[in-house]
Amino acid sequence: MDRKNSLFSLFEKNFDNFTIGFISGLVLYFLTISKQGTFNTALIIFFSGLLLISIYTLLNRLNTFEKSIYKFLGKITEVEFLFYLIMIPSFLILIYLLPHWVSNVFRLNLNEPNLIALFFSNYTHQNFGHLVSNLIAYFLLITLILNIEPNKKEFYGFSLFALLIFPFLIFPITKFFLDMFNITNFPTTIGFSGIAALFNGYFVYSLYKYLKSNAFKDLKLRFIFFLLIFNVTIWAFYNNLYLAIASCIVLLLLFFDNLSGIKNVFIFIRHKIYKQKNGKDRLDWKNFILMIFFLIPLVSLIALIPKELITPAGVVNTPVHFFSLLIGVFLPYLYEVLKFKST
Repeated sequence: MDRKNSLFSLFEKNFDNFTIGFISGLVLYFLTISKQGTFNTALIIFFSGLLLISIYTLLNRLNTFEKSIYKFLGKITEVEFLFYLIMIPSFLILIYLLPHWVSNVFRLNLNEPNLIALFFSNYTHQNFGHLVSNLIAYFLLITLILNIEPNKKEFYGFSLFALLIFPFLIFPITKFFLDMFNITNFPTTIGFSGIAALFNGYFVYSLYKYLKSNAFKDLKLRFIFFLLIFNVTIWAFYNNLYLAIASCIVLLLLFFDNLSGIKNVFIFIRHKIYKQKNGKDRLDWKNFILMIFFLIPLVSLIALIPKELITPAGVVNTPVHFFSLLIGVFLPYLYEVLKFKST
């Protein structure tokens, strides 16, 4: 009885928050209908928005945030949760829900670029599937990075670069490769995948720092190249046999170059996914599944450079995907090298 009274009292005290959530859900619903979205899509967006706002209000008022979502997401702080996992996705969703006559302004025409399109084209999406696929990749990468990144301040600085400055660099990268291959009929370019690929690159660098701190202190900086070539090798086996053979040779050379480090990394992983029970090693399924999630960004080129370049979302901008991944790795990598030389 007391529990029911306390819940009713909680709802009564936070009635304004629930009302805002309900109104927000209605607005999202009608915006979706206005974009000729399906009825089911509109309902999903409505109830998702209402549910997220309601749950967050309840958890926040009950002071159980750290014991629920915060605990589930690991080392992510409440501020990081709100900025990276609420504000940025909400911004992408709101832009997607804008009327076509507004969102069309954000599409980057490579022949007639303008500052507004240069920036906002990276936050605009062709359809709901395009938006969802980029959001899933973004959620996974950000959650993993924030849980393993030893220096959060470095990542905050990189995030500002990725979200505010890098969007303006995507156009020259695209233009350079189109001119190189004399491609003149490339359509307008939109999507968050270039920025997501940049975060993918940073994940590789962040994973190196995490393993160096926890698995093997003498892990070479060249271990990053091993992770990159591993990604290329997996992609090559699906696309080009000769490239796969060449990348395997390079991967093997890098393997022996980093042999002691890789050996210690595997020992570290084994300790994570196996635990002692009754004197025997038992597989820890929770950590095993977690390791699979960590593996996904390390084989991401399969998704970033697919076999079929024409998709329902448009033409896949493979040069931007590939070089975003490299920039995401080597920008912090160069910073690490310069910092090491200065000390």
